[in-house]
Parts: sequence; C-alpha cells; structure tokens
Amino acid sequence: MEVRVRHTPMNDRVHRPSNSDFQSHDALHGHVRCQIPFDRLPTFADHSGRGMKVDARINDSPTALFPTYDEMTFYSSNLLEVKRSMCQAGPSLRALCNARHPVKGSSGAKTKAVYLLSEKQRLRELRRTRQIRYRRKKEQYILDLQEQTRKLRRTIDELEQYRRLRSDTVVTQMNAWRFAAEYFRLFRYGVRFKEGSKTSETAESAQLDFLRNSMTEDLVYNAEHGVVCMLQTWRQTSCWFAPVRLEVDRLTKDATGFLVANTLFTVTISEQTLRDVFPHLCNNDGTMSALAQKLLGQAIAMRGSTRFKWDDALGRVASVMSQSDMLTPLLRILGSVNDVSRVFDKALITPDFQLVAEER
Repeated sequence: MEVRVRHTPMNDRVHRPSNSDFQSHDALHGHVRCQIPFDRLPTFADHSGRGMKVDARINDSPTALFPTYDEMTFYSSNLLEVKRSMCQAGPSLRALCNARHPVKGSSGAKTKAVYLLSEKQRLRELRRTRQIRYRRKKEQYILDLQEQTRKLRRTIDELEQYRRLRSDTVVTQMNAWRFAAEYFRLFRYGVRFKEGSKTSETAESAQLDFLRNSMTEDLVYNAEHGVVCMLQTWRQTSCWFAPVRLEVDRLTKDATGFLVANTLFTVTISEQTLRDVFPHLCNNDGTMSALAQKLLGQAIAMRGSTRFKWDDALGRVASVMSQSDMLTPLLRILGSVNDVSRVFDKALITPDFQLVAEER
C-alpha cells in the first residue's frame, strides 16, 4: 500500500498556514494517508451487515482539530444504526458495552454514544430490578403478617377455651378464701336500701344471690338460721347506723379450721339511731338527754372479727359468726362505765354489736 506524506520545511514545528490555506480546496477537503496498517483500522458494520474499514484521516491544517463534513455525516448515520442495534441486540450488546473497552481513533464518538445508551439501559434495568425486589419484599411482608395474625388468633382461641375451662373449675371448686374475699367486697358498705332506688334493689339482689349460691340452706348466722335472716340483719344495721363501712385487716385460718377475718366496722350515731336503737336516751317531750347529746354525730370505729366455717363436702359456708366491740369506743367517748351501762340499758343492741332478737 502506497502512503504519501507531504513534507514542509516547518514539519518539525507547529505549522500555522496562511488565510489562503483555509480557503483552499486542499485545506478543506484534502487529506493525506497516515502510516497505520490496514488491519489495525477500526471496523464498523454497514447497512448491509458487512464489515468495512474506515481510513483514519489527519489533516495538515487547523481544521484537523474538528471532524470533516464526511466524518460528521458518517457519525450521524452510524449513531442511528447504533441505537437500532441496541434495541435489537439486547443483553449481548449491553454486556459488550459494559466491558468498557473503548475503541481508539475516529470511532470514539460512536463508542461514547454506545456507552451512554448502554449505561442508560443498565440504570433502567437496575431500577426495574430494584422495584421488583421491593414489591416482592412488600408482598412477602404482608404474607408474613397475615400468617402471624392467623397464629395469634388461634392462640387467642386456645387461651380463651383454657380460661373458660379454668373459670368453670374455679367456680365449682370455690373455697373459703374466695368466699370471704367476695363477701367483704359485697358487704363493704352494708346493704344500701333506698325507697324507689333501682341501684339499691340491684345491689341487694346481687348480695342475696351470692349468699344463696355459696351458703348451705341451714346456715347458722350468729344466733339465727338462714340466708334471709342474715340479709335482714345487715339491712337493719345499715338502716340504723348509716353510713356503715366494713374493712378487713387480716384473714387467717385457725387450728379449728375456721377462717377468721379481723375487721374494723365503722358506724355513725344519728338522731334516727338514738330514737330507734337507744329510745330510753330521749325524753318524752322529744328532747334528748345529756348522754344522747354526747353520742349524737359520733362515728364509732369498732374492732371485731368474722368467723367462717366451710363445709368441704358441700363446698359451701355452713356458719358465719360476727361480732364487734362497741363497748370500748363508747367508754372512750363517755368516759364513765356508769354512763356506758346506762346507754346499753334497754338498748336494741348489745355491747358486742348484736341486735336484740325480740326487736328484729
């Protein structure tokens, strides 16, 4: 192959041609062939699919810094071809571009275009892959939550069944301790009775149902028998000494098998209390004696105890013995044993806070 090279005296230096060289046909369109072996020239596919060699051109004028008109036309046509090839080639061309082996020479523009297109396609594929992965993780998270919800519901159902079974067992196997706790809860404020009050009637009904369901038919309450008598005593006491309050200090089981509760029973002495329980302290003209004046409005806190006897065979309470020390607080208020004796003389209550049987 013949290669012709133009020699000039200024060949070893930077050559700056005159203005006439810019206007000459040789400066615009002339070229010389460089000394590059033909087999090392880059190869591009033409429209027919056959490979072709492109000569590398080097102008000896300042316009060599820019591509010629023919080169620009060639690049433009090849860029369209590259874009179409990218859409058709698929992964094989993207893999080739990702290898990042740019071709030197006049194919640099094409290589850059191919790289940019492949990079854009790669980023698109990366975003698509991430979106697919995110959707899969989200779907899996929802499935996991649904599975956990089903497991929790099964666990709740099992625990609910277990609770019902245990509750039924506890109710059927009520012991003295449970009875005592419920008894003092229901009778903490006595029997609240008020005419026309549905709340009072409901509370009293709950108390009566509790006593009937947890006590024997021949229940012994102090000196009386039966659940009805026990509730009647509570009703009378709550009416005479209102307001009342029953508190438990300690609950133990003694050597005889009785469950013993140490209590603090607080009652109030009102005008009704003096007229109904201590009528002998009131004068015939309706006025009150000096002792009655001392007791009026006093809150009496009485220490006492309540003893429960549990029937294991029946699973019910067989007897309840209750007493409270009313003598000590009255002695503290009146300051004289004689005065205390006069208070309990002909009274409808005993010093251990038991109602007189004849008047009940």
